Order: sequence, then C-alpha cells, then structure tokens
Amino acid sequence: MLLELKVIIAAIKADFSGLDQSELVEWEKETSQLDIPYLFELAHHHGCVWEVAAYCKFHQLLDENQQQAAREFSMQSTVHSMRHEQQLTKVLEIFDDINIRYALLKGAAIYPQFRASSQQGSRQSADIDLLVDPKNISKVVNALLKEGFQCDDSNNALRIAEFVQQHEKWFKQRDLSLSLPDQSISIDLHWQVAYPFSLPMETMEVLTRTEKVIIQQRSVECLSFEDHFILLCIHGYLDRFFILKHLVDIYWAKHHPRFDFKTILDQAKRYGVAEQVRSTCATADLFFDQIETNNRYALSVWQRYEQHAGKPPRMHPGHGKWSYRDQIAYIQHQIQTRSQSASLFAPLVHRLKYDGSMLNAVPKGASVCLWWVVAYIKKVLKLL
Repeated sequence: MLLELKVIIAAIKADFSGLDQSELVEWEKETSQLDIPYLFELAHHHGCVWEVAAYCKFHQLLDENQQQAAREFSMQSTVHSMRHEQQLTKVLEIFDDINIRYALLKGAAIYPQFRASSQQGSRQSADIDLLVDPKNISKVVNALLKEGFQCDDSNNALRIAEFVQQHEKWFKQRDLSLSLPDQSISIDLHWQVAYPFSLPMETMEVLTRTEKVIIQQRSVECLSFEDHFILLCIHGYLDRFFILKHLVDIYWAKHHPRFDFKTILDQAKRYGVAEQVRSTCATADLFFDQIETNNRYALSVWQRYEQHAGKPPRMHPGHGKWSYRDQIAYIQHQIQTRSQSASLFAPLVHRLKYDGSMLNAVPKGASVCLWWVVAYIKKVLKLL
C-alpha cells in the first residue's frame, strides 16, 4: 500500500480509537520515506487534515518546518468549517422567517449525529445540502435571492423553481445551487434526497421523521440516523468512495451506540439497496479495521486506491473531461448499481428528462407530455 495512504488510514483509525504510542517504532522505520507534501495533499483531498496533523505530531513524523505547514493546513480547514456553519446559520434564519420545513443532509450534520457527543469538532464540506418540500422551492429561492444569493446555474433560478414545483417528476436535476458573491460555500437546495433509481426515498416521508442536532449552539433538523446512514452509503457507493471522508462517516456511524445493523438493513431492503449497504459496510471494515472480505465491491475500491496512488478519480461525468465511452460506462455503472425497486433502464430514461438548459424552449401552457417528447428528441440529437 502507498505509504502516505497508510498513514492517513492509521490517522483516521487513531482519531476513533485513540493515539497509541506502541505504533511509534513501526513508523520510525519508514518516516524517511514519507513524502510529506503529498501526504497533506492527499489528506486535504480526503477531508482529514486534522486527523493526519494530530497523528503526525503525536508520532513526531514532521520536522519543525513541516509542523508549521501542518498547522497552517489545519487552521485553513478550521476556518472553512466555521464559515460553513455560519453560512448554514444564516440560511436557517431565513428559513425560520418564511416558516419552511427542511432537513440538513451530510456535511455539518455528520459530526454531531454520528460521532460521540463528547467529541468536539466539525466535518469538512464543500457545500451545504438542504432538503425542502418541492412545493416550497419557489418560496425558498425567492427568499434567498432577496438576501443577495445568486444562482450558480446559468439559467434563471426562479424559472427552474417554478418548473420543479409543477413538474418535479419530469425534471432531471434534484437540486439547485446558490451562493453569496463573496462566499466560496454554496447552498444546494434539494427537492429529492437522491435520484429515485438509486434511492427511492420520498422527500415528504423523510421530512416527517427528522431529528435535531446542535450546530453552533443552534438546534438544526437533519435526516434521521437510519435515513442518513443509508443515504451516505448510496452517496459514496455510486462514486466508489473516491474521497475517504465519505467512508469515514460510515465508519464512525457503525461504531455509534445507536447503530443497529438489522434495523438499517431492514429499511434498506424496503428501498431495494440492501446489497449496497452491505458492501459499503464491508468496505469501511476493510479500510479501517483490515477485516478481510470476499466482497467484490470492497476489493474493487481498495484496488482503485492502490492503482491511483491513493487518489482515485470520481465516478461522475462532471469530474474532468469525459468521452462518450466514459459516459456510456457511467450509465452502465448506474444500471448495475440501481435500487432493486427501480426498473432495469431507469437510469437511462432519467437522462432523457428535462434539464435547466431546456426550460427556455418550453412553450408556455403546453402539456408536460409534449415537453418530455421535445426533451427526448433534443437528447437524442445531442448524443448524435
């Protein structure tokens, strides 16, 4: 295994089980071979700078200059997380003013929900994911635009919101990104938990069983423990856990006193994703507890990390430049990993739905059936 990746995995495990002086002798034999800049590049990519910095300091793996660089990395991560939580607080105040029910997904909810209550800290996240009732999406977008937020989509945010409110099932997107001009953190407004072919969780169903977590002394609604665990499994599974922090979330949740594998698996079976949940748990056990497994998915994730120097590419068309061959392979991957509750070609049919760029071509007052036909033709012509 790549030495830098080995250190990262050991640091993550130590963050859970505690730093162990007995490991020091083992690392002393290999310290001279460590590529420290690459170690922290990987740690930043995988969202675990704090853990790696603490581990390296404890085992004295860094010289004075490297320790200073590690402190700067940790400080940057801390500042980013604080800004992330402050932005979340600002948005939730807007939600309170307009009386909107919501659920926080992933990100800032992970630490207080899945880690022991005695632990202090924040989880790194690039954006803030909030789930709202599709019937309220226009109201929410209007309120955010009035507060100075701007839509990251090149299309009109209100037009998208109005379309979703009326014809959610015909729209390919499941979220809309908005941000303040001077902020690097975006707000992703979701009207679906996930694409129905990968995880058929109904929005209103999960909004009725949310639970509270405390973030910056504020009570925040997030998905229930079981719903959140299943969502994280599917979220990471489809991308083959190209970022370790998603697998770390699973690892911490599995060791939480509330974790009940039978209950979660029973719920996963309802959604047709039991195999994905089993494979995700096997992957976390393999990476962090070195538990041998015959699970093909877990072994394939491990192999990708070994083949790509600890930094495997994302399984998503938005990551880098994708050829038509890559796009076809991605569709095949989605078909293979879809929920058992979805039809075989549901992922392919989903790609033929409307996206934001098509909305301006929709004749006002035309039936949604006509819109879908137009969308289908445009998709076919675009592929040709």
